[in-house]
Amino acid sequence: MAGSLLDVADARARVLHAAAPLPTEEVAVEHALGRVLAEEVGAPHDVPPFRSSAMDGFALRSGKADRDLAVIGESRAGRPADVAVGYGEAVRISTGALVPDGADAVIQLELTEDRGERVQVLDDVAPGRNVREAGEDLRAGAHVMGPGRRLTPADLGVLVNAGRAAVRCARRPRTAVLATGDELLPPGEPLGPGQIHDSNLVTLQALAQTDGAEVVLARHVPDHPGATRRPNWAWRSVSGASRCAPASPPGSAPAAARSCSACPATRSPRW
Repeated sequence: MAGSLLDVADARARVLHAAAPLPTEEVAVEHALGRVLAEEVGAPHDVPPFRSSAMDGFALRSGKADRDLAVIGESRAGRPADVAVGYGEAVRISTGALVPDGADAVIQLELTEDRGERVQVLDDVAPGRNVREAGEDLRAGAHVMGPGRRLTPADLGVLVNAGRAAVRCARRPRTAVLATGDELLPPGEPLGPGQIHDSNLVTLQALAQTDGAEVVLARHVPDHPGATRRPNWAWRSVSGASRCAPASPPGSAPAAARSCSACPATRSPRW
């Protein structure tokens, strides 16, 4: 009997040999968390697309401290100023707003005396101070990310900044989980003599979902070969799946989900 059993390495190799890449589908960025990217993504434009302020304060020309400047306008996020900054002038500016033409720096509000129509600059200001240049995060045409990447929350933000509303992802694998055992009862039910709760069905379902699978069937069946060979109610539920492979965690045979001969993967001629 022992000689007919597969070792773990051989079993894994057979599963991998039977596996095939899944087709791709377009997924809205807001629904793509945890999905596997299936295309190259490049930046269609600079990110950020314009020079912006990193501070609330005043956009001005670089220079020495103790300057008294005329405030000639205001630049807000989404509402840029329509004036250019000359010598002796400043534009009130908020974080993220477009730096107006003529200005090459921003002095933060705390280092000024704001007098309404005029502002006193209390610190030396070097060129580029508190200014985020266009393309500082991404240059137009730059590679952003590529196929095989499992998308994180930060990745979704980067994709939106790169101008994407949707991306092509690998379709989620559909799988079924069967837990076999005459001794198994659903969670929470009173146990009789020789019975245990079916923890593996819940655990295997969660493991599959954590790795991105769509579990379309999770069911307990009794310890009888015919019960696991009924494709009508079991494997037909895995509609459209190219492969499915019930898994059994090591050392948990009493409640493990075991291989089903009705599964397309286990019936593959390559096995």
